[in-house]
Amino acid sequence: MKILLLNLADSGDPEWKTKTCDAYLALRRKYHCCYDSVYLLNLLNFTVPSPYVRHNYSEREIGDMRNPDTVVIHTHGKLGDTNSCYCEKEPFSTEPKELLLSVVELAKFLKTFLIAIDFDVHQKLHIVLAMCFSARTENMRANHVVEESDINFAQSFAGKFINTFNKITECYKISLMAFTGELSFDQTSGEIEICTEEKIFNDIVCNNFRRQIVSLETQIIEIRRRYDISDAVWEEFENSPAADDREWTTQLVNLLMQLDKTRALLWEAAPTSPLKRIGYGILRIENIENYMQFTLPNGKVICYDFDGNVVDVNARASKTCAIF
Repeated sequence: MKILLLNLADSGDPEWKTKTCDAYLALRRKYHCCYDSVYLLNLLNFTVPSPYVRHNYSEREIGDMRNPDTVVIHTHGKLGDTNSCYCEKEPFSTEPKELLLSVVELAKFLKTFLIAIDFDVHQKLHIVLAMCFSARTENMRANHVVEESDINFAQSFAGKFINTFNKITECYKISLMAFTGELSFDQTSGEIEICTEEKIFNDIVCNNFRRQIVSLETQIIEIRRRYDISDAVWEEFENSPAADDREWTTQLVNLLMQLDKTRALLWEAAPTSPLKRIGYGILRIENIENYMQFTLPNGKVICYDFDGNVVDVNARASKTCAIF
């Protein structure tokens, strides 16, 4: 048995302790007794200004990659973006992640990759899309896990990915696992942890407060620049703002009051429910003849044709992928 971890997320440098390295170590820790091998393949080249995916493999790499039971595609996703995946040059960087591939480009990459390793078209391909928000739609504020949720998961990144892959190959039988929230690998158990819906909603609220704070701080800086308010004058104003009657006083008092209020709201917005759970927010997709079967996070089964329309078939919930 073999797990193949395709790194489309970062450099994979163990000295940097990247997220892909965490995933690799977690998989080895969890499946050491059950699987013969866990192979890591770093696919990103950062020697040019924009990262790109390499398509050339050594004979040794091809030998290691042949006949995988499960392919784990590790890349980054963004909340609200169902069309692209991302990567990061440096781990734990505060810089925005860089655009890597569109959903169509990722599907095309997987096709060429499977051809390169001579994957048997008669063998079922188990894919784990280890990508944050890969099972989430553009309707990001809707609860994607609750039983009564009415979400078109075919419009998620995972849904678009498997639909595109089916259209350009028409020969591979696939079982795919994707996730509704941010994911991480627990370094003790090796399990995948998914952030809860409550955590996602809380992050949306908190990020809105943070944007408001940045806007207010920017306005304050602009007023100080416009009226050439020195540090000494600013300190005098802060000590007794009510006693100051200069033309910019009212503006700054209002902005500072809004800033204090928004900071307080951000502080109070901390979630009280668990932030991550194991076995949570999982979407499973299988391509079956001329339709796709979606087993939703709440256990409900919905089938779509390759145009995204719901089809009425007698379907049962999918079993788990080869791993997880």
